[in-house]
Amino acid sequence: MKKVTEFNKNNIKALRVEMDKAMQSISKKYGIEMQTGNASFSGNEVTFKVNANTVGSDGAAITKEAKPFFTRKRITWFRPSVCR
Repeated sequence: MKKVTEFNKNNIKALRVEMDKAMQSISKKYGIEMQTGNASFSGNEVTFKVNANTVGSDGAAITKEAKPFFTRKRITWFRPSVCR
């Protein structure tokens, strides 16, 4: 990529790809999953959100939405012996 003099959708997409590649080594080093999130920009400034998650024993990222599910799945909601 040539020198960026102004941010636009095309060069932000290219930056996002480069950032994701660079974060792969950090992810491996710490055993986490990382990716760039949403970006907002004006002509001379861009702000990226970076998401990082721990990884469960199954290799899947543990997101804030998934954590309550994994916590509650240990609770027995339905016991067939009670319904007989």
